[in-house]
Amino acid sequence: MEIQLDKEQSRKVEFKQNKVLLLDGKEHAYDLLRLSDEVYHLILNERSYQVTVQELDRTVKKATLEINGTRFEVQGKDRFDALLEAMGMNMSTSSKVKALKAPMPGLVLEVCVSDGQSVTVGTPLIILEAMKMENILKAPQDGVVRLSSIMKGQAVEKGDVLLKFED
Repeated sequence: MEIQLDKEQSRKVEFKQNKVLLLDGKEHAYDLLRLSDEVYHLILNERSYQVTVQELDRTVKKATLEINGTRFEVQGKDRFDALLEAMGMNMSTSSKVKALKAPMPGLVLEVCVSDGQSVTVGTPLIILEAMKMENILKAPQDGVVRLSSIMKGQAVEKGDVLLKFED
């Protein structure tokens, strides 16, 4: 996995068996102890680190960590992300989504956002019931929502515009 520490610095990290970590291709012995849900104690190359997970978003592989008092924003990238990037299909090169369309016919159970609301990637937008299952439609990007005339209890068809995003 590749970890992006900031715009200029990234590190390749791979956890091996027997508490061996490959960091940029070099082997390092490590030990990791979980102290609580957010706090870990890491020993790496005979040095001790306290790691606190301040924020974690698994959907976009992003975390804010505090390591011995220094804050780091890290963005993970696995082999699939690297493959998509090599093919020119990563999120950073894709065009902005202008509208959220119904992926299937269904019934709008809840509109979770309001007109003019700012959202970030992964924010629940609409709950759509289809085939007796609740589907949470989430924001594909950061942006500002412009609601169409969609309302709770409304039946929609596949491809119907549920809401738009400001340019």
